[in-house]
Amino acid sequence: MRIALVTDSYYTRYAREKDVAAHVSILAEGLFYIGHDVMVILPEAGRSETEADGNVLKCSGRRAANMDGVQMTKSGSQQMEEKLNAFHPDIVHIHTLSESGAFGLQYADDHDITSLLTIHSLWDTEKSGHTFSPVALLRERTRIDVAEFVLKHANHLAVLTESMAQRLEDDGPREADLIFPFAVDTRFYNIGASSPLHKRALREALSLEDKKIVVCGDCRDTRTLLRFLDSWKKVFMQDDSFYLFVLNRKSQTKALLSHIHSLRLSNRVALIGEYQPDDIASCFALSCCYVSCSHSEELSLSAPEAAACGTPLLVPSGSGTSIVVQEGQNGFCWTKEEDLFALIHKFSRVSGAGKNALTNLVTGSIRPFTPYNQAYAAEAVYLSLLN
Repeated sequence: MRIALVTDSYYTRYAREKDVAAHVSILAEGLFYIGHDVMVILPEAGRSETEADGNVLKCSGRRAANMDGVQMTKSGSQQMEEKLNAFHPDIVHIHTLSESGAFGLQYADDHDITSLLTIHSLWDTEKSGHTFSPVALLRERTRIDVAEFVLKHANHLAVLTESMAQRLEDDGPREADLIFPFAVDTRFYNIGASSPLHKRALREALSLEDKKIVVCGDCRDTRTLLRFLDSWKKVFMQDDSFYLFVLNRKSQTKALLSHIHSLRLSNRVALIGEYQPDDIASCFALSCCYVSCSHSEELSLSAPEAAACGTPLLVPSGSGTSIVVQEGQNGFCWTKEEDLFALIHKFSRVSGAGKNALTNLVTGSIRPFTPYNQAYAAEAVYLSLLN
C-alpha cells in the first residue's frame, strides 16, 4: 500500500511542544517497517524549494497562527502535488486542520483518492479570546474557517480518544468514524531506557537525594498548570521531601518560571519539557507517579511514555488521556483534587519488592502500544476504508 501522511510537524529530535509530531513519526516508521511505501509531506517556513530526506518531503511553508505555527503555501501545495503524482498514493492521511490539510484534502478529492483525517486537537477550531486587533481577528477567523472546512470534508474522520469522539458528537459539525491507534516510541521509553548511572547523575545534578519525586504531564492550558502549582504549594508547604518535575511546553516556560519563583518553589520544582528523551525517561523512572492536571479531550503521549518506563498514572476522569489508564493496574483516574494528592502520598510510600511489582504491572499494561502493533492496526483501518 502507498500511504501519504500530510502534517505540519514531524520530528527527528524530540519536540514536547507537538505530540502530533511524535504520532506521525512513529506511524510512518512502523508502516514502513511492515512493508508499506510511505511519504510524509510537511511545510517548512521560509523554504522555497522542496527537499527530500528519505521518505520525508519538506515543501514551501510560512509562519501561521495555527496550532503548529506553520502551514503550506500555495507553491508548497503545487510541490506536493508534483511529488504525489509520481508517488500514486492509495490513501491520503491528514494530520492537521490547517491550509496544509486543506491542500492535502483537495489533492485527494481531485484524484479520487480516499482521505482520512485524524484530529489530534480541536485548538484550530476554537477562538483564542486573547486578541482584539482587526488583523489578528481576521487571521483567527481564517484559521477557524479552514479548520472547519477540513473537518467537514474529509472522507473519513478519526480521533485518538473517546473523549474527543464524544465532544464531536456533542458539538459537531460531524461525528468521528473511528478511534485511530496510538503508540509509544519504545526506542526512548521502556523499562530499561534509563540506566542506574544516568538516574544517579540526574539525582546528583538536581540534588534529589531522599526526595519523593512526582512528574506532572504536559498541559496545553498554562492557567491550569499555574493553578496546579498553587495547589501543590498548599499541600506540600510544610513537607520539603517532595519534588516536582513539570513537562512544560517551551511557550510556557517564562510564565511557569515566574510563578514558581513567586511561590518560592524554585528549589522544589524543575521544568523538564525541553529535556532530551533519555533524560525524560530517567525523570519518569525516578518518579513515584505521573500526574495529569489536564481535563482536555486530547491524548497526551507523555502518559503512556511514563507508564512504559514503569511510572503509575494519575489522570483526570473523563479526560482524553484517561483512555490509557487501567484502573487499579497502571494507575487511577481522579475527580477531586484531594483524592489526587491522597494518591500521590500513597504511591510515594511504595518501595522495595512492592515498587518492583508495581513497575512490572504498569509497564505490562502499555506493552501492546508498540509501533509494530500500531502499524498493523493502522493497516487494517486503511484496508477497511479502501474496501
